[in-house]
Amino acid sequence: MKYGVEKLAKDLGIQAASVRVALRKAKVKKAKDGSYGWDSQKDYEAVKSKLSKKSAPAPKKKAKKKSAAKKTTAAEASAE
Repeated sequence: MKYGVEKLAKDLGIQAASVRVALRKAKVKKAKDGSYGWDSQKDYEAVKSKLSKKSAPAPKKKAKKKSAAKKTTAAEASAE
């Protein structure tokens, strides 16, 4: 195979094991020899595009502001 998991991992900037997990999740079929790989650049780019859309980071959520904790004085603490 001209294009394989290692190249895909390098292009996506993730580990090869993570690429294989993503390929399984995306239900990409393995080649006849039982491994992931593509002979044409067109097929490779299609898979790469499919995975890069799925592996795009989720938008960040805005953090809620927490109110400051109430400070107690020593006198208040002993009264409790």
